[in-house]
Amino acid sequence: MTLYENISLHLKRYGRSIDDIIWVGNTRQLMNLSIFWNFAQKHDLKSVYKIPDDFIIVGSDFWLSKKYCDDDFYQDLSDCWKYNKYPSKPSCEKNEWVSFFNTDELSFLKLEFGIPMDAKNSDFF
Repeated sequence: MTLYENISLHLKRYGRSIDDIIWVGNTRQLMNLSIFWNFAQKHDLKSVYKIPDDFIIVGSDFWLSKKYCDDDFYQDLSDCWKYNKYPSKPSCEKNEWVSFFNTDELSFLKLEFGIPMDAKNSDFF
């Protein structure tokens, strides 16, 4: 399987296609898409050429990142892409920091730091 086929397969799982990709690269640089797709169509996943761990494939509201794989030496990426989606902004607004903790976390804060269960933002300063 080629890298191109592999990426296409993963995108299809989420209702996406190669046409949805707007850039590829990492936090330091990007690669021209036509050059990347040309490489990806020829790159066999069993090749000794490693895909960098920080390489990402980015769409307008999602990105594929490389998962950690035990078989990284042979670069078998058949299931090593993680689909990431930008979070949606919630409609519910809470202005008390404690509302972001679950009950177990609040219990821990109370025991460990003496934070009251009905704590307000000022209790964290």
